[in-house]
Amino acid sequence: MQVPQLDEYAAKYDHINFKREDGILELSMHTNGSDLEWGFAPHQELGYCFADVAADPENKVIIFTGSGETFIDKDLEQRMNYAQRISSLVLSLRKKESLRVRQPLNKILIPILDKKFEEQVKAVEDLILAEVNVKSFEYLTDASGVIKKKIKPNFKTLGKKLGKNMKAAARLISTFGEAEINAIEKSPASPYNIEVAGETYALDYEDF
Repeated sequence: MQVPQLDEYAAKYDHINFKREDGILELSMHTNGSDLEWGFAPHQELGYCFADVAADPENKVIIFTGSGETFIDKDLEQRMNYAQRISSLVLSLRKKESLRVRQPLNKILIPILDKKFEEQVKAVEDLILAEVNVKSFEYLTDASGVIKKKIKPNFKTLGKKLGKNMKAAARLISTFGEAEINAIEKSPASPYNIEVAGETYALDYEDF
């Protein structure tokens, strides 16, 4: 079997730079030498690249990185997180109502927290619909009267912040209505203050 040579297979790829020293191979992904713009071409190259790298016995260690200032796309990461969470929720509801995935549903109602959230979900809409077998999304800017929201305290994070006042804070949070919940949802990056036993605590979005 012919052993692939680094100089030969490295020249095949437009979005990956190769550098090897003492058996340590560094793969650096890029678009025209700068920040990687993810798409079909780099995705396809990556699969073929790893096949070539694996077949070359001179490669002992691989360091996988990117070029420019960015490598991990935070927006993409968030979109995929939304896709996973929404899909899991819909599949849980299907199971609860004994609706098999092979049975198509007409639509999903999605309450909109803000414009950014809507844009991120729309970017992965087709992926979610295919995963849960639903025909369409309906985005609700005003979910009052349609969706009844509840909020629960995150005991794991609250325990560290509130200590002995955690149970009292949990009881207070459980009484929150639509107004309080909407305020928390619309400003996830801002602290939400509560007063317990004469003390004020600034809670983060992760505390709910």
